[in-house]
This record gives sequence, C-alpha cells and structure tokens, in this order.
Amino acid sequence: RGRKKTPRAFETYLKSYALNTAGVVPHQTIMRPIDGMRVSTANSYLEVMDAMCLIDEVPPWAENRRRRLMTERAKRYFVDPGLAAVAAGLTMDDIYGNDDLLGRFFDTFATAQLRVEADVSNTPVALYHLRTHNGRREIDLVAERGRKLLAFEFKAGREPDRRDARHLLWFRDEVAGDRFGGAAILHAGRHHYRIDEGVYAAPVAGLWGPDLPEQEPDPDPVAGS
Repeated sequence: RGRKKTPRAFETYLKSYALNTAGVVPHQTIMRPIDGMRVSTANSYLEVMDAMCLIDEVPPWAENRRRRLMTERAKRYFVDPGLAAVAAGLTMDDIYGNDDLLGRFFDTFATAQLRVEADVSNTPVALYHLRTHNGRREIDLVAERGRKLLAFEFKAGREPDRRDARHLLWFRDEVAGDRFGGAAILHAGRHHYRIDEGVYAAPVAGLWGPDLPEQEPDPDPVAGS
C-alpha cells in the first residue's frame, strides 16, 4: 500500500513543475520541494498532468554521429504560460521583475505558438531541443520538417543582435549542414531583420498575421561585428 497522495503535495509538485517550465532538468529537481516524495508518486503526478494536456516534454535532438556530445534529457514545458503562472502563484510583476522567470515564460509562450504551427503544417513537423553536455551550446527549439531543420531561439528583449544568434550560427555552420532550412530569434520587439545568411530576428507577434509587425529597412546588425 503506497503513501496517501494529498492535494497539497500535488499542488506543490504542480508549482515546482511550473517554476521549471522551459527547463532541461531531472525529475528529481521537480520533486525536491516535497519532502519524502516517492518516485512512483511523482511519476503518477506526471502521468495525470500529461493526460490533462497540461505539460509537453520536448525530446532532445541529435544525429547519431553527434549523440555523445548532446544531452539526452527532455525539455519540460507547461503548455500554456498563463496556466503555469497560476500554478506557480506568480503575477505579471513577479515575472517581469525576474530575468530568469521572464526568459522561461517567454520561451514557454513562443513554443506554444510554434507547437500550433507545427500541428497545422502540411508537412509533418517534429519538435526537439538541443543542448550540449557541457552547456556551451543550446538551441531552444529545433523543428524537423521533412528533411530540413529549422532552429529557433527565444529572447524576451526587443532588439536581438548577432551575439544573441551565436548558437544559431553554430547550428547552421557546424550541425545542420545541407539540411539547414533557416533560423530565427523570436523576440518581443516590433521589427524583423536579417542577422546573417538564413538567420533572422523576428517578433513573436509576427506569427499571428501578415500585417504584423511593422517592417523597417534592414538595419544591417552585422556591420561592425
């Protein structure tokens, strides 16, 4: 007979998962705030949340020849950042006042938008994340559309530059090869522009319609770098 599962324990687990949204963390990290929680109990909570479509765990991407360099841990998401905020007991001021939370919730929001785009694509799309074991390189989201690979980074700022795109450039030049289909930094600003060949900065709002965002002439963010 297992230990009785209490609503408070589940609420604490739910809050911990929400605070770790968009994180590549072991299950033990989610369990840590609950003293004495059994793995079997935590796994049952995970199954319930998955069945309720509250969470989505994005698997790691790696070609066989590079697998030893990449982490094999999934990236954990609440499917909706609003639900995550409620589960974590966070206000907008809490999120905007904390860079780590803002980054996590912006990532969660952008991924939710791309998940919908992937679901309605005429060509099957599989979503992954990529992170090396040493943590030096990571791509927030890799979309495998047919044979092509698309890479995305999410930045809560308004004017990402070439430095912000360094992992996308690495992915283009050293990982994707002839499978590279394009890359973008989705950001919170209003303008889109080219950073380098096949690599762009674009507002996440641009996913919602052709009239957004306002466009401006290429500011040539590469110049002087």
